[in-house]
Amino acid sequence: MEYPLNTDKITFELDEYLRVNNCFDNCNTADVNKQIVSSWGRQFEEAISRDVASRFKYIKISVIYSEFDISSEDNRGACVFQHKAELVDSENMEFVKVSIRTLVNYHKTVIYLDSAYATIDKWSGKSKSLMQIFDKLKMAHQQTGYFKPITLKAMLNN
Repeated sequence: MEYPLNTDKITFELDEYLRVNNCFDNCNTADVNKQIVSSWGRQFEEAISRDVASRFKYIKISVIYSEFDISSEDNRGACVFQHKAELVDSENMEFVKVSIRTLVNYHKTVIYLDSAYATIDKWSGKSKSLMQIFDKLKMAHQQTGYFKPITLKAMLNN
């Protein structure tokens, strides 16, 4: 049986918050976007951290940048919460850069490698956990230089 992730729960809660508080009707989307990052960013980071820690013992997440868009033109009007992050192996002191994108009103979170890895075919570090993550995310792409995101659940499954 597949259990919901912490990230699924926080995504559902944010979607409900946006609906109940009529955030979609607010004309000042810039203010809404800032307010959501400010009040929900840490909760998303913690949920993603708990999800990653449930599968990888020494992997921690370090969010570098978060952005929310209540009506993303790139995603056909969907609410998007995006995080640029590093997955850090605290035992080996190595990291891999990723983007984590949540389509809030579709309750879907995907993850993909940072573009810096476009020309790198194989993980060269010592961390076996980061190698598993890198290989799983690298396999998701179809063409050199293009990264097809996979769901966070797929990345965390064995």
